[in-house]
Amino acid sequence: MKQIQWFPGHMFKSLRQIRERMTLMDIVLVLLDSRLPSSSMNPEIFKIIKD
Repeated sequence: MKQIQWFPGHMFKSLRQIRERMTLMDIVLVLLDSRLPSSSMNPEIFKIIKD
């Protein structure tokens, strides 16, 4: 049985680019869906922002 990849390559690439560009940013604005903010949040983004 083939294993399902839940973290596609484009998501990995985006997170890598965000990490690289964080040094160029003074402010980070996180936009979430107000109907379900916890569901529209990517915890990996917040890990990157904290560093």
